[in-house]
Amino acid sequence: MVDNDERRHSEDLLLQWREQHERFVSERVGKPGEDLQRRLLEEELAPFQDKPPFVRRLLIDKPPGWEWRLTAELFRHYNTEIFENLEDLNSGRYLRQLSFLDEASAIVWIDQKISEMQEIFGPVDGLLKRLTKSWGEPGEPADVRAMNRSVVLIRDWLAHVLQFEESIRFTRLPENFQRLHELLEDVVGSQARKLEELPAELDQMVAMIDTDHGGTLEKPLIIKKTIEVVLPDRWPENFNREYQKVTGTYLGLQEAEAKRIVRPFAWLYFLIFFFVAFFVVSSLLGSMP
Repeated sequence: MVDNDERRHSEDLLLQWREQHERFVSERVGKPGEDLQRRLLEEELAPFQDKPPFVRRLLIDKPPGWEWRLTAELFRHYNTEIFENLEDLNSGRYLRQLSFLDEASAIVWIDQKISEMQEIFGPVDGLLKRLTKSWGEPGEPADVRAMNRSVVLIRDWLAHVLQFEESIRFTRLPENFQRLHELLEDVVGSQARKLEELPAELDQMVAMIDTDHGGTLEKPLIIKKTIEVVLPDRWPENFNREYQKVTGTYLGLQEAEAKRIVRPFAWLYFLIFFFVAFFVVSSLLGSMP
């Protein structure tokens, strides 16, 4: 059949056809009780109409681990371009309007950038905790709206990081400020890019389903993931020294201030036992006469 010919049609198109066909069948031959279920599903799918068909398919089928897989796919959908831009920016592959500052303006500008860096990672911890919570406790339904909202806010934060890095990259300071300028470049962006690992980590969690991972109902396997934000080696000392050299004053960026710039991101917890319980129950039911 044409709608199963993967050689002639893309996966997205096949998934769209499948979704339309299922809707057609449900509307015309579905049982009365299925009509309410269909309307509830359509309400859940409504915010995702402009998302890739595979995202909607996950919400329709809800296979084991769909919460993690949905998060991974939404993360890729919203953030792939931003991560590519961060990488291209760091590699010097695009240009924006340049700003040129004199010495007096450069000092004010540097002070502002340090203040921004001390606050820029603040929201991420709460966002990752909210994302983890949206998956729900074992046996409880996931909060799809909170999941999507969390990933959207992470996208907005990453866009802010890109804007921050662009403001540094495309600002030109006097020659004696060049070393300070170099020290500011990609400090934030390099750490934000660590979040790009998250979808692959979630895919690995899904791949562990129905494998002998050792988790049980009594003793679930808990996988902890932390993304640590770090400054380059001796960065505060180097920055202080250069700042004093060009301004004649000591910025005083001590360890306490440096810790405000870098802080660990939230722990992400992956609990894997309800898949094992489901597998055991399914096996028992399958063996019953």
